[in-house]
Amino acid sequence: MVEMHTALQHVLAAARPIPGETCSLDQALHRILRSEISAPHDTPPFTKSTVDGYAIRSEDLTGPVATFDVVDQWVAGHRRVRRLGDHEAVRIMTGAELPDGATAVVMQEDATPIVASQSAPPPEDGSPTHEQVVLKGPARNGLNILPQGSIYRRHEIVLPAQRSVAAAEIGLLAELGSTHVDVYRRPRVAILPTGDELVDLGTGLGPGKIYNSNGPMLDALCQESGVITELLATVGDEPSRLQEAVQGSLSQFDVLIVSGGVSVGIKDLVPQTFAQCGVSRVFHGVHMKPGKPLWFGVFESSTRSTDGHRCLVFGLPGNPTSVFVGFQLFVRAALYVLRGLPARSSEPQNDPLSSHDPVRNDPLRRHPLGDIPDMARLVADHEQIIDRPTWLPFRWLYAPQAPDLVALLPTQGSADLLSLSRADGLALFPTRGHYPAGSKVRILRW
Repeated sequence: MVEMHTALQHVLAAARPIPGETCSLDQALHRILRSEISAPHDTPPFTKSTVDGYAIRSEDLTGPVATFDVVDQWVAGHRRVRRLGDHEAVRIMTGAELPDGATAVVMQEDATPIVASQSAPPPEDGSPTHEQVVLKGPARNGLNILPQGSIYRRHEIVLPAQRSVAAAEIGLLAELGSTHVDVYRRPRVAILPTGDELVDLGTGLGPGKIYNSNGPMLDALCQESGVITELLATVGDEPSRLQEAVQGSLSQFDVLIVSGGVSVGIKDLVPQTFAQCGVSRVFHGVHMKPGKPLWFGVFESSTRSTDGHRCLVFGLPGNPTSVFVGFQLFVRAALYVLRGLPARSSEPQNDPLSSHDPVRNDPLRRHPLGDIPDMARLVADHEQIIDRPTWLPFRWLYAPQAPDLVALLPTQGSADLLSLSRADGLALFPTRGHYPAGSKVRILRW
């Protein structure tokens, strides 16, 4: 049996990023970049107006007001060659490129047009125009202007490797003109529920039977983690069928998660099955509650058909809260590393905008066993009678003056999915003893 922190380090040490692939931009959401992305051009690619108004030379409006000749009208996406002269203005729309010589844009709200005479010919696009306009000043150099390259320059690195692609990154990649991106392949995860007592959804419950809840729950947890899942058919406590299911999964998937059958009962056949299938055990048993019997190992194959293939293997206890805690503490961290995130400490960096910013990139982000875990305070006393690190469900109180207060929920133990569904997270009590109200505890939240 190992301590929780040791177990996590073993899992992270065994997890390695999966080789990459190229995917289209519309398939890149929540993928991890394999290489850094540099800009192929300046952004903005030209100096443009940030408001609707009048483009002028700033030196022509140093006082409170001045009159300008309106010589043209420009809209976004269209440009004509023109250089502004003395007290000339171009009526300009937001996003339009500035005419040569323009160094400021006065907002439309600070302009009073002098209406053109009736004899003046209308503009070709049919929009109203004015021969002259009175503008309020003074206008400083650069007023309401976004210079070319002020957001980023050509060849500048705008996205680092190992960055998770969220909606903002999708927009940035599209702005760069990227149609495809180089990403890590998403891990393929097999979920194998076991136990004679399990029946599939949609069938009747017989004596001594329960519905398979672990399979759907693990499937959902894996999908939340951004991986590809396959929920395998439930296998009973029959050695040959169990071995067949395990053996068939090891060479096809990057991760195998088996629920049930990993303790020391007469029907707990999973550990010996793993050994028979060539899985090397890393540890069996974690000093915590729930989830003590958790099993972890690695399968490596060098056959001609599966050269270099590795499969991380987790054996989770059968009780649903044990499954949930084991997944959140260990499996999820491994999946993040396989997806391409770096397995490292969550110590804060000096530069909050660094490409290695732990807030964005660390698989231990908000992990209760990380170096900077989430913490909360108990609203009431708690007496911990079990001399083993224990996770208990809690609810946030959302008190305006005390946003970190939590209240423990009553629970019937590791088989109680109802309390888990009502909880906002789990609080860790590392040792037996009295925890008075106000005590700070590490939390696992979702």
